[in-house]
Amino acid sequence: AIFWALWKCRNDIIFRLRKIYDPMIFIRLMCNWIVDWSISQRKKPEEKLLQLGAKLIERVASEIYKATQGWRLEVQRLEG
Repeated sequence: AIFWALWKCRNDIIFRLRKIYDPMIFIRLMCNWIVDWSISQRKKPEEKLLQLGAKLIERVASEIYKATQGWRLEVQRLEG
């Protein structure tokens, strides 16, 4: 999911000339892929663990990239 999200973001930067300033775009994309692919698990407990893990990753990342932690979207740190 990490590599697929990187590949998709890379393609957006190169082919769609999109600039990505917010790291949460990448993290949300990665988490969405984890949740989407969790249905391929044969056992329900593993599916639920993947879904909960994706939610936890997104929650922790959103706490890290809060404006109160010094992150501001107008600071262009991620340029393509």
